[in-house]
Parts: sequence; C-alpha cells; structure tokens
Amino acid sequence: MDNSTDNLDKLKLDTNRKRVKVCPCGEANRTHFVPYVGFDDKGYCHKCEKTFLPELQPIENIYYYVSFKKIKEYNEKSFRVELENRVCYLPKSQCLGVTENGCYVSEYILKQYKPPLPYDIGDFKTHTEDITPKPLQRREIAPKIIEKPISLMDSEILKKSLKGYEANHFVSYLISLFGEVITGELISKFYIGTSNHWQGATVFWQIDLKGKVRTGKIMLYDPKTGKRVREPHKCITWVHTALKLNDYNLKQSLFGEHLLKDKNKPIAIVESEKTAIIASVYLPQFIWVAVGSISNLKPERCNVLKGRNVVLFPDRPKEGDKKIPFEIWQEKAKEFSHITIFIVSDFLERKAKETKNKMYGYDLADYLIKFDYRQFTGIEQKPEIITGQQDKTEPQINLLEHYQRMAKDAFKKSYYSIQKDATFHNYLLCWFNDMRVLLHEHGITEQIFFNQIIANNN
Repeated sequence: MDNSTDNLDKLKLDTNRKRVKVCPCGEANRTHFVPYVGFDDKGYCHKCEKTFLPELQPIENIYYYVSFKKIKEYNEKSFRVELENRVCYLPKSQCLGVTENGCYVSEYILKQYKPPLPYDIGDFKTHTEDITPKPLQRREIAPKIIEKPISLMDSEILKKSLKGYEANHFVSYLISLFGEVITGELISKFYIGTSNHWQGATVFWQIDLKGKVRTGKIMLYDPKTGKRVREPHKCITWVHTALKLNDYNLKQSLFGEHLLKDKNKPIAIVESEKTAIIASVYLPQFIWVAVGSISNLKPERCNVLKGRNVVLFPDRPKEGDKKIPFEIWQEKAKEFSHITIFIVSDFLERKAKETKNKMYGYDLADYLIKFDYRQFTGIEQKPEIITGQQDKTEPQINLLEHYQRMAKDAFKKSYYSIQKDATFHNYLLCWFNDMRVLLHEHGITEQIFFNQIIANNN
C-alpha cells in the first residue's frame, strides 16, 4: 500500500503564470491561466473558469479496530467514546463500521492521542480516499450591507404647519371640548399641525427624544364628532409621502416621545394620537404617548421607556374581532419585560362588563369625553356625564382604586413576592417611591394610600 501524498505536491499552483504561453482552452495566456507546479496544461483558467486536473492515484488509509465500553453521538461531527480508563472524542469522518462495542479508527487519529489509543494491530481495514481536488470556484463575496441612516424631516416643514387652525377640523373639535385656551396649550405641547393635503386635515408630528422630527401623520377628522373620515376612502397618509420625498427611510418614534424629558411622571400609552391628546387633559398626572395602532407597540419604539413606570391603555375590541386588544398588549407587556415593567390597564374591560353597552371599538377618549374634564381635578370628585342631565347612576372613575389595582398587579410580578422575608407592605414602599409624584398631585398621603391598599388586601 502506498500511503504517500507525494502526488499532492504536484497540485500546488505556480506563482509564475507567464511561463505557460497558451491556456489549455486554446487562447493565449495573458496571466489568466495559473498552471500547477510541474504541469503546462494543468491548472485553473480565470477566463473560462475551468479547472484542468491531472490524473492522480487515490490514497489508501489504514483503519485499526478499537474496542470500547460505550459510544454515543456527541454532535453532528463526532462521537464520544468511553474506554476502560479514559474518554475520547473521535471524528465521524475517521471511523468505519461503528457498532456498540467498537469500530475501525484511522491510523492518523490513533496516533494523535498521547498515549495512543489501544487497538488490535492484526484487525485492520483499508479505505481508499479520493484525493482528486474539486474544481476551483470563484468565491462569491457577499456585498457589504450598509444600513441607511434614519431619514429626518426638516424642522422648517413642521414650523410651516403650525398655522391655519381656523380650518383644522381636529382643532375645532378640541375647542368644542376644552375651549380655546386649553386647545392652544395642547397645540403647543404636542405640536399639532395643519395640512392642506385634504381640506381641514391635521398633522400629528413624531418628534423623538432628541427633538428630531421623524415624520408627520396626516389625518382628517369630522369637526363635530371627532371621528376619523373614512368615506369615500380612509384619509390618512404621511408627510414624507405627500411631499414625494424619495428613498425616505422612516423609523417611527412614539407620538409625544419628546415629552419624555419629564422624568417625574409615569407614562401612559394608548393607540391613537387623538386619544393621547384628549386623555392628557383629563389625566395630566401621566405623560401621554401613542403608538399609532395596536400592532405598532414594538420593542424598538419602547426602548426609550427603559426604567420608567409605564401603563398601557388598550382599546376595546371591534365587534367580530377574534382577539381582544387587552390580551394582545398583555402578551406584549411580558415580551418587553426586559425594557421595563408594563402594567396593562383593564379599565375599559371592567367598564364594559359593568354596563350593558359592550363598548365595541371604544378607546379611552371615547369614555372620558362623556364627562366634564373640569371635574377631574380631585380624586374623590365624581365626574358627571355631559348629556344635558346629570346621570347619578354612572359609576365614578376612582383613580385611587385604579392605582391600588396597579400596585397589586405589579406586586404579583415582582421578585418581592418570592422573597421569604418580603411583605406586601415592603413592596408597596418600593413601588410608592416611583408613584409618589403621581399620588401627591391628588393630595394623597403615603399613610392613606397604604392603609387603603392593605385594608383591601386583607
């Protein structure tokens, strides 16, 4: 048996391409043909991308039989073998005839172990290895992917939209709810703009935490009902689309994200921009932001909320929906728990159960606008429905009750709940530090807060 690999030396590519004048393909060699050492007509042609190979004799390798106690697959390329007094790992490519008690292992592998593995020198097999090289192929280099920078809107475009409010349907609706003074404050706070894309259209600008304008969403509302105009078609588009800005690489931010510079208040997230704006008047103890739709609650948009106290206020489902938004956002809250603790409010779910009205398609704003916003200044005052007559049977929105529920929900998810020396009161002390500003705005003392929650918990 000839185990020599001398023939392999002949297949080294020659660095002197010019010594061969004519390529085996018949064309004059202008350095596109690379011959093998010792050959004039064998090598690789870069022009026609062909490999011209000499005939090489295959190599015979010797495999000796090795007995073992146990063998099992370690991974897709190797076996784990237990011998009498040692454990070793054998490449699958160097093993033949594998059984439960032994197999044939190549002589090369056997000699790699120190001391060498015990084997039966009289029990061996030969295996012919084909050493014919595979044709050389041109290596395809994957193009380097350069991530496009996030496109930003010129702030001058935003500034030009901050006018024409007398024709802005959504602004007219806000004035009907809150009057001109508060509406003016909302315009300044959320940078509500006007667009002439449709007569009376509104622009909701997305401004990130650094004050950069990502884009604006153009929408049309009915000035009397405050509902979106959907006939004869849905009136919604983007500013960059309306301006025909080509290759605009949009990466959305939260609507109202620029307000997160305030580190003292907890954050409330809703679906629509309209709801965030209206809810900010009724419940100013929160920073109100919007994601735009139920599916837009995504981790890349929530990273700016890291370490903050966040409450999600999902909409009620539309009639016929297979899945409830409340359940969808509960799943999202668990998925995003690495960012911060998200508490999902069941406020609308409970109200739907308390009333005969299933509140299909309701969002928080639809519920709040039934009440006079001026009655939300104190926590113990009962909001009254604005219907011409006061409805004394309408259940009040008790924010303290809502905070108690939030505290209990957060406690269940907290590591304090699995500590032997932790108590409910200890957890509330920690949780209250984060909610202190929110509660104090309503004149609630720490003692009153704890007394009521502990009383309800017992």
